[in-house]
Amino acid sequence: MAIYVVALDWYKMSNNDIWIHLKTGELILKNFHVPGNDVYSWNATNHPYVAHEWLAAVFFYLVYQAGGVTGLLLSKIAVVVAIWLLLYDTSRLLGARLSVILPGLGILIYIGTARFLVRPHIFSYLFITIFIWLFFNYRERGRDRRWLYALLAVQVVWVNTHGAWPTGVVLVAVFALGEGLIRARSAWAGIPGDKVVSGRDMAILAALIPADLVANFINPYGWRVITFPFGLLSMDVFMKQIYEWKPPYDPAYHSSTMFFFYLVHLALLCGGFFLAVKPDTRPRAGAEFVRAANAACIIALVIIFAVLAIWWIQPAGSGSGWNAGHLEIALYLLLGLFSLFTLINYRTVDFTQAGLFAFLFLMSLQHNRNVTDAAIGTFPIMTAAVSAAISRFSGGFARKRAGGRRAARRQAMEEPEEPGASRTGWMHPKDPSTPAAVFAGSLLLLAVSGFSATFTYYYDFRGSGREKGFGIARNMPICGVDFIAKHHITGQAFVSYPYASPLIHRMYPEVKVNMDSRNDVYGEELYNEYVQALRDPAAMQSYLQRHRIDFFFLANGDRNPAVFAAIEKSGEWAAVYMDNRGFVMVRRTPENASFVRENEFHYIQPPSWGSTPVNPGNASAILTEAERAIQDCPSSGFGYLLKARADYVLRRYDDAIAACQSMIALSPDNAELYSFMGGILEADGKPARAREMYERALSISPGLSTAQQGIERLRGF
Repeated sequence: MAIYVVALDWYKMSNNDIWIHLKTGELILKNFHVPGNDVYSWNATNHPYVAHEWLAAVFFYLVYQAGGVTGLLLSKIAVVVAIWLLLYDTSRLLGARLSVILPGLGILIYIGTARFLVRPHIFSYLFITIFIWLFFNYRERGRDRRWLYALLAVQVVWVNTHGAWPTGVVLVAVFALGEGLIRARSAWAGIPGDKVVSGRDMAILAALIPADLVANFINPYGWRVITFPFGLLSMDVFMKQIYEWKPPYDPAYHSSTMFFFYLVHLALLCGGFFLAVKPDTRPRAGAEFVRAANAACIIALVIIFAVLAIWWIQPAGSGSGWNAGHLEIALYLLLGLFSLFTLINYRTVDFTQAGLFAFLFLMSLQHNRNVTDAAIGTFPIMTAAVSAAISRFSGGFARKRAGGRRAARRQAMEEPEEPGASRTGWMHPKDPSTPAAVFAGSLLLLAVSGFSATFTYYYDFRGSGREKGFGIARNMPICGVDFIAKHHITGQAFVSYPYASPLIHRMYPEVKVNMDSRNDVYGEELYNEYVQALRDPAAMQSYLQRHRIDFFFLANGDRNPAVFAAIEKSGEWAAVYMDNRGFVMVRRTPENASFVRENEFHYIQPPSWGSTPVNPGNASAILTEAERAIQDCPSSGFGYLLKARADYVLRRYDDAIAACQSMIALSPDNAELYSFMGGILEADGKPARAREMYERALSISPGLSTAQQGIERLRGF
């Protein structure tokens, strides 16, 4: 299990937000107070800045100072391991089999790996786990109230660490409500129950709700932290445009592996919960009605997931059932069906577990960022329900096969021990799992671990995955920030949304930005102004007239051709840095004339801007600029590609091949690179090696026309 957790979290740091947290943590420790107004931007300096994740920022900064990026990544893995250990113990406490926990873990970690990042949200995953662990330790281990009191201490840490702290308050309320309903069922309906909460404990649980809410005021901002999450959620423009705030059935998310395995998790949880319900003890007529209603619910559950499966296997297109509207209906139907099943079985159902699942499931339907929270919070409930269902049906089959006293003895051996019963050790509870089942689960985890370590974790089923290892992932604009720092480019920057954080970390206070990921600081008005400037030439012209911009630092994807054609035509700006991810343009001034003269690009442009034509007339100039681009960012294939093309035109074949090999080292699965290198080798009179490159290209992309044509040309050799 440890190997699996590490294998699926051994990925480079890829979230840009971490850099602004590092800078905030540094400033807090330097100044001994949290920021009040924004200091990182030039256009929102009078706006309040609630650094609601200040404690996480301080933690990250201390870890970074001690261990750098590797230290941050190891701390993330440590948090994930802690989550898993607590979930394991809670699952065991509820009677889950190891043979269920192992494959369940495989599903859970695959759901969460894309969200297990070095960012404050990872602490909310930990705190949700701790809350669930404390709840069930209190309930299943003799109702020791110290477990409940610990919730308040955890809540104080939570509210200072991440903005999802309201989840803790609701979890306390749901737990208290569930325990209250179980008590009411026992007292008013005369239905006995195991470990019903006492009146005194019920009063403590009820008082815990306002106490937990009051605990959130223990923060350096007071009421401003309390209102922060609700103010952010009210900003409609961010909720609709930013990926993680979209619902899970949105097209941006519903094709991901995360969503697929979350559906598997839901199917197991609902199926286990429905099948594990205890028989109704009412008179015959009432019990028969419940059995019939339960059967109808199980059939409806099967239909829902059968329809989802049919939609999934349908070819993508306008006629596919796998679309946002259909998925939204199916998921809310599933929530409604679960609620109906709970009402039908009110005499026997565990209201606490049902309530926790219903709340977390509903929360996940609002924003896809909550899917991992829901999967983590419901994991012990899922594993316990599936284990109980297995025990119930395996016991029934045993009685049918053997009958009488022998079957009773067999059932007693196979029944899982009651939650909270005597255990032989924290890691070794009584478990009816067969060795073969445990071995199969372990083998599954090792197989997935080996696959992820060899290849990667895939975000979707089209091959998009994470970058393995320690260090900084290539999606971060580190080369661009290095260039800005090296040449001391300062002033007011117009930046891409994800590029601001690393720039702030490296260049504040000499550089200030016009937008970053702190949506609450900028608000909808500044965000809309920013987005409109990127999209419309007139809006950009107006923006530049109203605001003094010293340089652009943008991702290539944010370069709207119409907008930047007008900017380049004005002659006021010079492109001084380019790679295959982004670019830097500076305003021409008398002070930077020498810098512009030495670094301006006149001939080359990134692939996303359009193809750079290379011919004998400009090849030498392009070669010079390409070599400068390589020097500025050796980890980008952009400069190597243009160098290879220029060397090829200049008939410097050995240099062109060397440039191709450098590109292939950066992108070993790019079929077009192998085909291009095959063309160079063919021109250099090396048909055998050329054919080898064409065949390598076709092994990656069988339909690549340039490689097929190359093979045809070489048939005679």
